Amino acid sequence: MLKTNSKQARENIREYIRSEAEYIRDNYDLNVNTDAEIARAIQDIFRDETAGDHRRNMSEAARFEDWAQGLALGGMFLYYYNVSAVDLLGDILQETETERSKYSEEQAEKLLTRLIYAEIDRAAREEG
Repeated sequence: MLKTNSKQARENIREYIRSEAEYIRDNYDLNVNTDAEIARAIQDIFRDETAGDHRRNMSEAARFEDWAQGLALGGMFLYYYNVSAVDLLGDILQETETERSKYSEEQAEKLLTRLIYAEIDRAAREEG
């Protein structure tokens, strides 16, 4: 089992985020190739789509989670909010079946969203 902040776990999350590049290119007409470009595009889409959100008392991470639950960006969040967050998290963290069983679907969804948000935020700050 990998720790959530391990280099390999973070790379696995980034790989999952990279899988959205084609969707972003096709549906938002953005040319994204690097991790930083993909992350900035996701941040921009998130911020644009939640710009009129009046829940200012929520942190950006909490608003991101709420946005993700609305199945934002088609496939990125669709998989684990509709299928199995436990399986995806288990794959990313290279967990055994026993280790996976410690998470409920809701706990896994929240943790995955938190990990994705953190990597998007980190990558968006890279390269400028």
